[in-house]
Amino acid sequence: MKLSIARRWVIATGLATALIGAIQSPITNAQTSLSCQVNYVVTNQWGGGFQADVVVRNTGTSAINGWTVAWNAASGQQVGQMWNATFSQSGTQVSAKNVDWNASIAAGGSQSFGFTATTTGSLAVPSSFTVNGVVCGGSVSPTATRTPAATATRTPVATATRTPAATATRTPVATATRTPVATATVVPTNPPVSNGLIGWATVAGAGLSTTTGGAGGSTVTAVNFTELQNYAKSSSPMIIKFSGTMQGTLTVASNKTIIGSNGALIQGNVKISNSQNIILQNFAINGNSCSSYDNCRAGSDALGISNSHHIWVDHLTITNGQDGNFDINNGSDFITVSWSKFGYTTNKEHRFSNLIGSSDDAASTDSGKLNVTFHHNWWFGGAMQRMPRTRFGKIHVFNNLYTTTGNDYCVSSGYQSKVLLENNAFIGVNTPHRLHDGDLKAVGNLYQNTSGDQISTGVAFTPPYSYSADLASSLSSSVQAGAGAK
Repeated sequence: MKLSIARRWVIATGLATALIGAIQSPITNAQTSLSCQVNYVVTNQWGGGFQADVVVRNTGTSAINGWTVAWNAASGQQVGQMWNATFSQSGTQVSAKNVDWNASIAAGGSQSFGFTATTTGSLAVPSSFTVNGVVCGGSVSPTATRTPAATATRTPVATATRTPAATATRTPVATATRTPVATATVVPTNPPVSNGLIGWATVAGAGLSTTTGGAGGSTVTAVNFTELQNYAKSSSPMIIKFSGTMQGTLTVASNKTIIGSNGALIQGNVKISNSQNIILQNFAINGNSCSSYDNCRAGSDALGISNSHHIWVDHLTITNGQDGNFDINNGSDFITVSWSKFGYTTNKEHRFSNLIGSSDDAASTDSGKLNVTFHHNWWFGGAMQRMPRTRFGKIHVFNNLYTTTGNDYCVSSGYQSKVLLENNAFIGVNTPHRLHDGDLKAVGNLYQNTSGDQISTGVAFTPPYSYSADLASSLSSSVQAGAGAK
């Protein structure tokens, strides 16, 4: 499924496609006859700058092993930072080269990167791209509105009707209709670090236009846990960097970006409560040990978000949480979880990964909230259930990978929640998805050597943001390579 945003151009070559009617290119490179498609999307703009995301798709029949995308930028455009690729620029000529973990693009697969740039001129789109020197010709006109591109109708695989056991009638608490607010253009003092943000954390609400973390604040480096905690609790916006192992319970206040490097690890747990506008990137959290089911259940989540909004969790590795790996509750909202890994490496009794909403009886705090996007995450092993288990919110789960064999279930839609489960890969797991008093629509998912329920009631919701979902068949390699702390 592809959704257009305010500016979208699709440049393609190789096999002719209905998308733009590109013509066959006879150009070849040293490794094989190469056929490609490049999607270039301007996802945000502000005075004097913009952000773009680029998807490189291999439309050929052989893998591309190592890639460089090149284009001529408009006069006055200067790339400032890039993620998931390294760049060089000479005049208007820009090139983006793969990093180690995304060098290979399987036939039919894709890789993506993004960048921010300054501009003293126009936001004109590049007229053409090359991949490894092969010209990707053809173009389409910019899309003038936010109308989604037409896609073929997906028909879910038929499943046997399942009649749940009779239960007492539950009357939900009446709530006002909630209309998503259009996302406003944000003009941070500095563009957010590694801003590849999409999903609910981009949506305006609760007094914020989007999620920028500590952008505009000072950049500091913590050399021990005391410094890390003092910076994280500060009332000032701040970008905080750390490396190595820190031990303890880290409490994070509003307007912070915390970025790890060189094997950064928090041994203990991280808590976000009554806060807003936070970005966590590129570090591991390993929960403290617990001795029994009851002891674990009474313990702490490795990462917990309570009564907080506009949070982006990106490229984290979260393991061995006592009660859970990562729970979201108590009216939290506008949250994106991307490119992260979840699992258990200890064989304890209580191995429940991601819970959204703590109780069916929490309508007074949770109705109309708990809206979360999960994309390009990997539940790699050890977890028994809750990947996620939801209540109340509108939960978008797309392009995630599930390989946690021996589990009870993966995704469960609970009381008053709506789950859109799209283009995920379930490999060797039990009960990919089920219902528990909720609503779930499943489209485009891959089920390989699975057993148990794949139940979908089919209405869910339409996300109020733009995104591009990769094919489920490409996820095993791309998500394993890209998810988690690096």
